[in-house]
Amino acid sequence: MLRKRAASFWLNAMFYTMLQRISLFVFGVAGYMILVRGFNTTHYGVWALYLTIFALFEAIKQGLIRNSSIKFMGLSENHFRKDAVQTSSLFVNTLFSLIVIGGIFAFGDWISRWLNTPDLQDLLLLSSVNIILLIFFNHCEILLQYQYRFDTLFMSAFLRQAFFLGGLFIMYFFVREQFTLVNVLVMQIVALLIALVY
Repeated sequence: MLRKRAASFWLNAMFYTMLQRISLFVFGVAGYMILVRGFNTTHYGVWALYLTIFALFEAIKQGLIRNSSIKFMGLSENHFRKDAVQTSSLFVNTLFSLIVIGGIFAFGDWISRWLNTPDLQDLLLLSSVNIILLIFFNHCEILLQYQYRFDTLFMSAFLRQAFFLGGLFIMYFFVREQFTLVNVLVMQIVALLIALVY
């Protein structure tokens, strides 16, 4: 009986993880095609640079917080300290995010000038909204992973990607003059907010 439950758990986890990876790939390729067609090479270069900077921030934060939080909450000897682990995780997440936001406001202009991309500064400043929303989104992801709610994780990621791609599609095909770097980032923020609410 226990072996059946374990197999069922792993099949469920693999199924939703595979769905999430496939949807990420499909939405990513479709979004890439729209972005490449919608932006000129300069604007696409700025967007790619922004994504690289933001992905670096996310990778550091995920490595710092996610794995250790899930590991410590999952240990049986920490069961009675689960709330303390969650609070510490949220605190570190918030502190790291606020330090990054402070760095953006302090050095965003310098980074933009150093990289010779003036449009990057607006994206970096606006990304502070994204970073604040990601504090809560990442914390919810950690809790959902700890509770093995892979179906909810998948739906949240799916909605985030679908709304972003839908926004790109609408801007590109129906209101082309609104297809700007800032508006694409606003679409990304709205998609994150929708996924967070879900």
